[in-house]
Amino acid sequence: MKTRTCLQNGATGFPAGKPVEKRPSEAPNAAHRRTGLRSSATALVALGVLALSLNAPAAQAEAESEATSTDTASFGVFGDLPYGIGETFESSVLEPYGVFDSQIDQIMLSPMAVDDSTPTTELDDPGPLDAQSVDTSLTSDTSSEVPSGIEASATATSSYSVITTWAEKRGWKVYLRYGYWNGSSGWGWRKVTAYHNLNTSAVKATTKYPKSYWSTGGTSWKYRTPVNHVKCSGWWIFRSCKVVETINVYTVVDFRKLSSGGTFGVVTGYCGSYYPRCPDWVKNAINI
Repeated sequence: MKTRTCLQNGATGFPAGKPVEKRPSEAPNAAHRRTGLRSSATALVALGVLALSLNAPAAQAEAESEATSTDTASFGVFGDLPYGIGETFESSVLEPYGVFDSQIDQIMLSPMAVDDSTPTTELDDPGPLDAQSVDTSLTSDTSSEVPSGIEASATATSSYSVITTWAEKRGWKVYLRYGYWNGSSGWGWRKVTAYHNLNTSAVKATTKYPKSYWSTGGTSWKYRTPVNHVKCSGWWIFRSCKVVETINVYTVVDFRKLSSGGTFGVVTGYCGSYYPRCPDWVKNAINI
């Protein structure tokens, strides 16, 4: 009866609450358990070494992949940033301008070639066309002159083919026509891309979000937009950014109406401080 009561009150055969005293006969069992633990630990270490050796190729591949990434990112941002050159700020400052950490991460993982173009004194575009084909009565600003006889030839040449259209800041419709570039003169998309190293997105952003714009006489308007060369370093909450350079991008648009419909459109687009070719970080800006 006494033994039955102990089994009911404690799983060890002792009354509940009473400490279990180690019996002499249990000592060999304890030593055996310690030996077993040491053997188990040794086995685990061996398994760990084996796992590392098996994962070595994968780890090497991962290291090689990380070697292609960097902890810095360099890119262009269209817009008037609230920080000057050399001032450090958090990457969240760029969010209202359409630049997010996920985009910066991607640049760090796949860095682009560094553009080492050297800025010059800010210059004006000397003119889209050669003097023989310019109607100087249209405007007094040489950077916005357009050829005479446009209305007669607008439907007869592919130079006036429309690449795309959009609404500028005031809602005026802007035409980007194919144009031409012969190595020394031209206008339209061909001049913008071949001579000034810009693209459709750059001239479009300049007219849609200009810091300033003004009439150059007649039917021509010039738009100016600052573009910032930004560099960021670090990851996650440790990321910081700074502006290393700011330049102005200009686009000239002539709103003279054509008999075939629409207006003449973009005459030229260029960077004031890099003439004649804009650096790649302008046309590849992250937010256009």
